[in-house]
Amino acid sequence: MMGTSTSVHERIGTLLDRGTLGGEPDARLLEIFLDGDRAAAEAAFAAIVARHGAMVRRVCFGVLDHAEDAEDASQAVFLILARRARSVRRRGSVASWLHGTARHVALRARREIERRRRRERRWAEATDRVVEPPEDRLSALAREDLRRELDRLPKIDRAPIVLCHLEGLSHAEAAERLGLPLRTFQSRLLRARNRLRDRLRRAGLEPAAGSPLALPHDWAEKVARSAIDLAAGRAVVTAPARLAAQFHAARSATRMAIAATAVMVATVVTGAAAMTNGPASNDQAERERASGAGANSANDHANRILELRAVDRELGRPIEGAEIEVKTAGPWHASHREVNAMIRRRTDALGLCRIDFPERLPAFRIDARKAGYAARSYYRRVHSPRDGLPREVTMDLTRAVSIGGVVMDHREAPIAGATVNLWLTSRSKDSPTYTHIEAKSITDEHGRWHFDEVPPTWSSLGLHAWHPNFVPTLRQPASLAPKPTDDELRTGKASIVLDEGIVAEGLVLDPAGRAVPGASVVAGDYGSYADSGPGPATTDAEGRFRFHLPAGMADLTAQVKGFAPATAKVPVEPGMKPLELRLAAGRRIAGRVVDRRRSPLKDVTVEVHQWKGLRVLDWSGKTDAEGRYAWDAAPAEPVYLTFSHPDFNTQDQRLFQAGDPEADVVMHEPLRVRGRVMDARTGRPIPKFTIHDGYYEDNAHFGFIDTAHPRWTSDEPRREFTDGSYEIEYDQPSIAAVGVRIEAEGHLPATSGRIAIAGGEAVFDAKLEPAVGPSGVVLGLDGRPLAGATVVLWDGYGRGMWYSSRPPFLVASDLSTRTDAEGRFGFTPQAESFRIFIEHETGFAEVNGRDLEPAPARTPTIRLRPWARVEGTVMIGSKPAASASVDLLSEGGIAWSPGEAVPMMQSERRVTDVEGRYAFERVLPGRYTVARSFRLARSSSEDGRANSLAIGIEAGRTVRVSLGGSGRPVVGRFIIPAGIDPAATFSIQGQQLERVTSGSGDAPGARFTADTNVRPDGTFRVEDVPAGRYRLRAEVQGPTDERAGQPGRKLADADVPVIVPGASGGPPEKPLDVGTIMLKAIPAGSP
Repeated sequence: MMGTSTSVHERIGTLLDRGTLGGEPDARLLEIFLDGDRAAAEAAFAAIVARHGAMVRRVCFGVLDHAEDAEDASQAVFLILARRARSVRRRGSVASWLHGTARHVALRARREIERRRRRERRWAEATDRVVEPPEDRLSALAREDLRRELDRLPKIDRAPIVLCHLEGLSHAEAAERLGLPLRTFQSRLLRARNRLRDRLRRAGLEPAAGSPLALPHDWAEKVARSAIDLAAGRAVVTAPARLAAQFHAARSATRMAIAATAVMVATVVTGAAAMTNGPASNDQAERERASGAGANSANDHANRILELRAVDRELGRPIEGAEIEVKTAGPWHASHREVNAMIRRRTDALGLCRIDFPERLPAFRIDARKAGYAARSYYRRVHSPRDGLPREVTMDLTRAVSIGGVVMDHREAPIAGATVNLWLTSRSKDSPTYTHIEAKSITDEHGRWHFDEVPPTWSSLGLHAWHPNFVPTLRQPASLAPKPTDDELRTGKASIVLDEGIVAEGLVLDPAGRAVPGASVVAGDYGSYADSGPGPATTDAEGRFRFHLPAGMADLTAQVKGFAPATAKVPVEPGMKPLELRLAAGRRIAGRVVDRRRSPLKDVTVEVHQWKGLRVLDWSGKTDAEGRYAWDAAPAEPVYLTFSHPDFNTQDQRLFQAGDPEADVVMHEPLRVRGRVMDARTGRPIPKFTIHDGYYEDNAHFGFIDTAHPRWTSDEPRREFTDGSYEIEYDQPSIAAVGVRIEAEGHLPATSGRIAIAGGEAVFDAKLEPAVGPSGVVLGLDGRPLAGATVVLWDGYGRGMWYSSRPPFLVASDLSTRTDAEGRFGFTPQAESFRIFIEHETGFAEVNGRDLEPAPARTPTIRLRPWARVEGTVMIGSKPAASASVDLLSEGGIAWSPGEAVPMMQSERRVTDVEGRYAFERVLPGRYTVARSFRLARSSSEDGRANSLAIGIEAGRTVRVSLGGSGRPVVGRFIIPAGIDPAATFSIQGQQLERVTSGSGDAPGARFTADTNVRPDGTFRVEDVPAGRYRLRAEVQGPTDERAGQPGRKLADADVPVIVPGASGGPPEKPLDVGTIMLKAIPAGSP
């Protein structure tokens, strides 16, 4: 399109012919046009035309095929400006108003031209005449030559041209930007033009006099005269004037139609029954839908046009030529899967591009890219045809940097051919856009890797590396894979160390004991590891497989077509024997999928979600025309299946077992919730409000989930509605019901009750009570107002309760803002209990929402308190523990009930340096547990704690905590009694060595708990146990009950006293061996 591929000649003509015309800012020129005499008004308007004419012509030529049509549209834009000059609200820069108007005028002209051509074609077909096609779209030359010559200019010459001719600033504005006197700037601009002119001529790029996009010599003056005549009420009979009149008439008709609709809606609302603040029944929803009432009446007003602006975040200037891609996307957590772009655009000289979306919008993602910048994205999930788009989105791109480092083994030898995966997210509280990068790099012969086009700062960054001959970092304990620092990444000195681990190898056999070639073998969970690991191993011709695994427990699963899968939980340890995985004969799981009317559903995707607690099986199928599916290689044990279809809610984690009778799976259409939102006092529709989603989860698998109250999400952007009504579509799997929370500025929020996800359709009308939201002033440690502090509000339903002193600082909270220059902040009114937390590099504050209640002539003030600090060293025996993980965790004990906002808590992890030192820099006061953590030998994914100590911390203080380095090891072995289920295992919890204390008067360091890290064979070892009296506990449990969704029953346990001697027990490095301890069987049915 011409609008995004301007010719070299037009740009050169703009640069060389405009001269010093238009030194006054746009606002002043409009004032002169509106209030000056005819001569002054004409000169002022001509200056506006000269300044912005090239941009308007470029937009119109980009839309229209024919030069004369584009010329008429360009002139019509300025005639419209003359007629509507007093209605331009942002007079400081008319460019954006002209750009949007030019686009609309050109599109309207194109529609009229297309209608005329259709009439001509029909007439030609009826009369056997031939209609000549319109002349070809104006050819556009590439702008790279001009850009290259411009870039070769010295910065002192390039800056004036860029500011005036690419960013559209006036001479005065550009001079102010550069900090120069006006006359000095104009001299530099003239010199820069002359130098660029000489360069272009030497390159053979002299501007052509007849360039169709260059402004003709007297074009601005002619347009200005026509504008003056039109503004004065004199008749102007030209094609541009007719086009301007048609545009003005169409806009007026649209406003009248909207006004009439508003009157009609107001009449209906006034005569309607009073609305309630609860969800209507499905019968009521059906009646309203049949009568045409409710939200559906305004479907046509939902915005489907989005104007996107790309700007340089640091300089604030527009970015021309940015590549814009619109892609369909799934839910937020899956929004960056590879999908095909459905729309591609490039931004123009003002950094703008317009995107016209289809009527039924999917969830989508917009990506903006430009060489030298980090990519930026905008994600939107559209829940219904009424869920309109924002009018404009600004993509604030930052200059990119490179990060890199080296992959090596423990001997510091580089590893060539290793894969390094990067996950990076960069967010800012003041922008709806973000950067998300998923990329991979292969190390060279020196083990080096790098990633380009990375933002200079990031909210979160993950690096994982793998190589076939080493343990992937994702499977290594955190102590073996410390995270590189940001400075190491930016300087290319980040080190990733891979461990060779232990070789685990074996055979895959069929039921008859024969080797199975080509079988897929997975070690651990999430078998494919996506892009983060080597994925499954494939058995060779002799049925053999081989892995490099860390010490501990590992789940190995084998699968091949025609057989049921086989799995085994095995201890990985040095000298381990070859393994055997024996496949079984396949079993059958079959059934039918129907809708709620019991009609069969075709092309439903059926997949395995989980088996034996693992998500490793690779099977999927489709239902046939009768809605039937079948899996003939299923295992004997229960499996969870997932059923998905684009037009229905996903049925997630349905339990099936081979041999069960076939059953129907009922899928429901997405739930639609709609309603109207009114001011409770005036009864008028509220023009602008937001919808926040809440989800009810009946699956009690996670003990902390409150199934009686909604969980308000923060992982998807809120949706805005602007016409007093709304409609939302919900299609989330694994939830039983939804809740709707409606918020509006100056009103208390309204919350629906529980709305069943299978309900089909529901109505929730809300009347919002006017109210004043919480506000205050933040004072720094010195008592002065503090600008730039982060202020977070969270309520009693789990929004934002955990603090981290490293980005992202505040977890799970979308109600946040920053203090202004005077330290002020404010939020929308709140109906529930809430708390306020303030975070700044110098300190913090936390207050109860009741302390911020508005009072006459008084603004609440909140003064920061200084951070606390926790530091220390970790020892194992007499040696520093390098690369050890240290956890800091707020202690429990806070009484909490749903609806009550709990105080902020903190949970963090640090990794020790080579001397065993660690530090937590920003710590909230309170009670904490500090512990060294490690990967459990009895689990492939869980961590345990050693040397766990309880401490109390006051604001502004530094607490030193040393872990280990005293006491002695305690070793022994637990014996599982005979007759216990062979599949029984030592449970994740319940394996502890705990000091017996005398009571609440004990010293802060008196409490001591440690996980015994018991191995599958029952042996254990606990390091650095101080002298004292202890309880040693252990328990084993049976296999997980998949049907009940519960962990296996406790089958046996032990709880014995142990006394650890002091110096009398010999050298501290001598272990205390407690011998063998027989667990006691627990009879079935015992509590």
